[in-house]
Amino acid sequence: MPPIQTTIKCPSCGSPQPAIIEQVIDIARDPGSKTRFLQGRLNFFQCPSCGFQGALATPLVYHDPVKELLLTYVPAEMRLTSIEQEKMLGGLIQQVVNSLPAESRKGYLLRPQTALTHQGLMERILEADGITREMLEAQRAKSKLAKELIDADAAARQALIAEQDQRIDADVLALLNAIVRSASAQEDAAFAEKAAQARDAVMQYSTAGKRAQAQKEEMEIAARDLEALGNQFNIDALVTLVASAPSLDRVTALAALGWQLMDYGFFQKLTERVDRAAGSERERLGSIRDRALVEIQRIQQAVQSEMNATVGVLQSILQAPDLDHAIEEYLPELNDVFFAVLEANLESARRNKQEAAIQRLEEVKTKILAALDQSLPPELRLIRDLLGQESDEQAERMMADHAGEINDNFVAALKAAVADLEANSPGAPSERLKKLLAQAEKQAALARFTGK
Repeated sequence: MPPIQTTIKCPSCGSPQPAIIEQVIDIARDPGSKTRFLQGRLNFFQCPSCGFQGALATPLVYHDPVKELLLTYVPAEMRLTSIEQEKMLGGLIQQVVNSLPAESRKGYLLRPQTALTHQGLMERILEADGITREMLEAQRAKSKLAKELIDADAAARQALIAEQDQRIDADVLALLNAIVRSASAQEDAAFAEKAAQARDAVMQYSTAGKRAQAQKEEMEIAARDLEALGNQFNIDALVTLVASAPSLDRVTALAALGWQLMDYGFFQKLTERVDRAAGSERERLGSIRDRALVEIQRIQQAVQSEMNATVGVLQSILQAPDLDHAIEEYLPELNDVFFAVLEANLESARRNKQEAAIQRLEEVKTKILAALDQSLPPELRLIRDLLGQESDEQAERMMADHAGEINDNFVAALKAAVADLEANSPGAPSERLKKLLAQAEKQAALARFTGK
C-alpha cells in the first residue's frame, strides 16, 4: 500500500500543490507508518505558497497482524454518507487482506473496529501497546503543567513550583528540555528564552530538579573516576571503584557509563567481595551489587528495545519503493545505533555473499551519508572538514581559504562545537578548534570592521 502522490488545493489559499497521502497504516509492511501517525507526520501538509500547515483529512485503515488489530477511521469533516464510507474503507481493507498470504487471513479481518475521532484512533493504537487512557491523561496533565510553568512570570512560577512540587517529575523536566530544544531549532529566540527560564527555575527549586542536578553531578564525578583509571584499567580496578562508591546514586552513574564493561566476570568478583565482608559492610556491598545489577539489566533492555526499533526503521527504508523519500522521512531518527545496525547487516551480507543485499545496503548507506551532509548548515560542514584535516596548520590554511564564510554564525557554531567536544571528548580535537576559534573571531571582527 504505497503512498499516493497527488495534487490538492491548499485549504487556506486554494493554490494547487503536490501532496503525499497515506490511507493504510500496515505496520507489518511499513513499521515506520505507525511512528509517523503517532507523531502527527502522516498526511501532514505544508503549503509552500501561503505557509498553511495541517493534517489532510482522509480515511485511514490501521492494521497490526501481531495484535490482530484492524481499525478504521473516517474524518467527520469529509461528510461522507455511510454508503460512501463503506465503499472507501472496503477498498482499503481489501488491500490489507490481499497483501497477506492465505494462511494469515484470520477472522479479525472481518470485524474491523471503528474509531469515531482521530484522537480515538490514536488512543486505541496506544491501548493495544499497553498505554491506557489514564496514562495518556497523565501525560496531557504534565504537558499542561509545563505550559503553565513557561507562561508564568518569575514570581508566579516559583509559587507554582512550590504548589505543584509533587507533580513535577522527570517527565516534566524532559518536556521542558524538549520544548527548549524545539524552540531553539525553530529560531524562536523569545519563546526559547522563556522556556529555558522555566526549566532552570524548576531545576533550582523543585525536588525533582534538585534530584536531577545531584544525579548530573554524580555522573560527572563518575566520568572523571572512570577516566582516571586510564591505562591502568583492569576488571579489579573497576570492581574496587564501584565497591567504594559513597552512594547508590554513584553506582547508578558508574553503571550508566561503564555498563559494557560490567559483565559476568565483573559481578563474579564483586560477589566475592560481598561474601568476604561481614556485618554492615556486607550489607553495603550487597546493596551496591544489587543496584549495579538492576541498572545493567535496565540499560541492556533499553538498548535491545532501541536495536529492535532501529532494525524496523532499516527494513522500512530497504523496502521503500521511493528510497529518497524514505531517507528524507527517517533522517531525523538515524543515529549511531542505526549505522551500527546498517554495518552489521552489510557485514552479514558480505559474509554470506548476498550480492543483491550488499548492493541495496551500499546504496542506502551512500544516499543517507549524502543526505546527512546536505542537511548540515554550511558552518557545520566547514567545522567537520576542519576537524578532518591532518594537522592544525592545514586546518588553519583551510579556514583562511574560506574567509568569506567566517561570520558571526560560524563563530557561534564553532563555540558550541568547542563546548561540546570539551564536555564529551576532551583532547586534541577541542584544542584544534580552540585555536581556530581565536582565528575565526579575529577574521569575523575584521570583516565587520571593513564591511566585507
